[in-house]
Amino acid sequence: MGPDSPRFLRGGQLETIVTEDQAPGSQPLERPEELRAPNGTAEADRNAWLRAVVGIVTSPKSSFDLIRKHQPWLGASLLLLAASTVQFLLALRGLASSPAFEGIVEVLPNAEALVLATGVIFAVIGLVIGWLFQALVVWLLAVALTSNATFGRSFSLTVHVAVISCLAGFVGLLLSMGASLESLESPTDVAEAMVVPGLNLLLTTDNAVLNTIYSSITPFSIWHLILLGLGAAAVFEMSPRKGLLIVGIYWAGTTAFAAAAAGVAGVLSS
Repeated sequence: MGPDSPRFLRGGQLETIVTEDQAPGSQPLERPEELRAPNGTAEADRNAWLRAVVGIVTSPKSSFDLIRKHQPWLGASLLLLAASTVQFLLALRGLASSPAFEGIVEVLPNAEALVLATGVIFAVIGLVIGWLFQALVVWLLAVALTSNATFGRSFSLTVHVAVISCLAGFVGLLLSMGASLESLESPTDVAEAMVVPGLNLLLTTDNAVLNTIYSSITPFSIWHLILLGLGAAAVFEMSPRKGLLIVGIYWAGTTAFAAAAAGVAGVLSS
């Protein structure tokens, strides 16, 4: 066993391994990166979720690389749920301040706390269900195109790309501050006031189906879909064309469902 024999970490101890075909004086084999700097790598792993969250906005490619390698989801999920809770609390307080809510408060003194609590609970549950649904659909579509698709990668990507939706929520919250309190009569009115305007500002119609389609096309929704498509291509190791195809199918399906539901609701209410 010579000084140039390859050495590896095993069980926390540095061991030297001799190979039969190693010539005297040859250079030792390089250890894997994770063995050369285990402490630094562990630290990087712990911070991967935060770098991935920030990177979705500042450097999507680096964020996609982190998602592919580490598949972080817990930290990003908790951060987005907390941010969304703040959004809904602020928005529902606007509803509690509306004149339409005054009559309810007279009958139920604790109505404001009840509305805030139930609103936040349903909002959190709705977000998680939405993430799981989107991750499941993207994963199933990716499975048909590549063998590298895993649900863990899909869910991690879905959660991190949801940062864009969270930003859209804060922008919508700022826009809703200009809404008249008299127009806020239900949580649905609050949700509609928080929607970022999109194509529906340019194309207006009395058709509920078309209005649903137009309102789904906003700067933030386009940003979100593009990142989801490019992210799917990166984390599933496929071509960008296939990633965008997955997102196109997903958007067409979900938009068609929402438009159909709006059409049925319009028929029932007429």
